[in-house]
Amino acid sequence: MQPDRATPDRIGTLSPDQRSLLRRMLSRGGVDPAKLPIPPRVGRDDPLSRAQEAMWFLNHLAPDSAVYNLPSAIRLRGPLNADALHAALIALAQRHAILRTVFESVGGKPRQRVIDDARVELPRVDAADLPRGDASVLEAVERAIEASARASFDFADAPPWRATLYRLGDRDHVLAFVHHHLVWDGWSIGVMVRELQALYAAARVGEAATLEPLAASYGDYARWEREWIGAELLEHRGRWWRERLRGHAELRLPFDRPRRTEPSFRGAVEAFTMPEPPQLAAALEQL
Repeated sequence: MQPDRATPDRIGTLSPDQRSLLRRMLSRGGVDPAKLPIPPRVGRDDPLSRAQEAMWFLNHLAPDSAVYNLPSAIRLRGPLNADALHAALIALAQRHAILRTVFESVGGKPRQRVIDDARVELPRVDAADLPRGDASVLEAVERAIEASARASFDFADAPPWRATLYRLGDRDHVLAFVHHHLVWDGWSIGVMVRELQALYAAARVGEAATLEPLAASYGDYARWEREWIGAELLEHRGRWWRERLRGHAELRLPFDRPRRTEPSFRGAVEAFTMPEPPQLAAALEQL
């Protein structure tokens, strides 16, 4: 099979042994197997990607930790049809299989399984009913979102994300999300906002949104990564980095105090401006 003829459908028909042989042939010919297209899934049960597996393992070490929970919020000003918004969220989850995915342990190993029907709830909370003391209504909403972000997920019970709609006024709402990093990253928010806008606009008038079909799902990618970027290729890349770094001294950072043996995952951010000369900033950017 020539690389330019390696369509997803054709690759999907190959057995594991045939894929391994093709990978070796491509590597000998100087073709990176990682450039091959991703074939669509056959079933609904997939392995985890290597990044997902690392997070799944860390979560099992600290099951109550929320360190990989990613909160986000959208301020919605103007008239809002909450039922249409709920329908749009369901359609979004129906479109993206990763938002309908649960993570189970099978024989001690994690697997991801896609649920057929989207289970999306959208609790509606009147911000005036939130406990706030001397805080403003908006600050009370922010505290509620922070509390939601600190609550852990049961990966095997339901897809690890949740949404809440807070009402600040008749024409002022906050749509808040908490997604676990297993199903979400920084790139996802832009995709979600664009598609949610289209789905909501269509749901308001009782129509179906016209969106480009998805070429692959994250489960497709996870299986592709396991099959094509296997242990052999990872070992080859590891050897390359070990050779590149051979002879370099270990970098020891001057911490301001001794660190705990077990991480607390409590951190902070400090913003500052790089001083002159500008060459320093340029050198850091290049690094």
